[in-house]
Amino acid sequence: MWYPRSIVAEQYRVAATRIELMTGKHQSTVIVVSSAIMGEGKTSTALNLAHVFSRDYSKKTVLVDSDFKRPMVHALAGVEANAGLSDVLIGAKTLEECIEYHEQLGIWILSCGTANSGATPLRHLNQLSGVIEELRSKFQCVIIDAPPVLPVAEANVIARMGDIVTYVIRARTTRRDAVNQALKLIGQNETIAVVLNGVELTDMPHYSEKYYYEPHYKQLR
Repeated sequence: MWYPRSIVAEQYRVAATRIELMTGKHQSTVIVVSSAIMGEGKTSTALNLAHVFSRDYSKKTVLVDSDFKRPMVHALAGVEANAGLSDVLIGAKTLEECIEYHEQLGIWILSCGTANSGATPLRHLNQLSGVIEELRSKFQCVIIDAPPVLPVAEANVIARMGDIVTYVIRARTTRRDAVNQALKLIGQNETIAVVLNGVELTDMPHYSEKYYYEPHYKQLR
């Protein structure tokens, strides 16, 4: 949003385009974003992808925070941690009462919610599929920020509720055995897109380096 002409922004467009090509001609697509462990950038990836799908593809998009143990969508989006998904799952609030529109990002946000007490979301996880289907009927693109696969039990269930699992790996940080184990837990029957996050500029091919884009940027200024 802040640097739409940057290399990073362009790479999110590349990622969104490839995911879009995987969705086919579905009227609505559910994309689950996860990772093997925490700290790999899955939430920032989910937020940026949601912004790209809304801005560049003109899709009515909602971002859902289902990481009940470590919710971060509201913090990164700069919104209050109001009632959200967990409140809907236990029947305390309706979906319409919890979805908020983010004017700058151009997306709707369903935060994790306030009813966030240990095993409560896990007990009510069977209601999540119904919530997702309701969102699918209202939005063209539903992006779910799921928990990391290895340390969180509900992540494996949530991953199977999407049409596509976008699996985020942090370069030079995530161990290969963790990547392989998480992919096995997600399952071979799932459609998986992989995003390599935190790549250094020096690791990128020459056509993606700054000097390739810089003359174009100067011309646009």
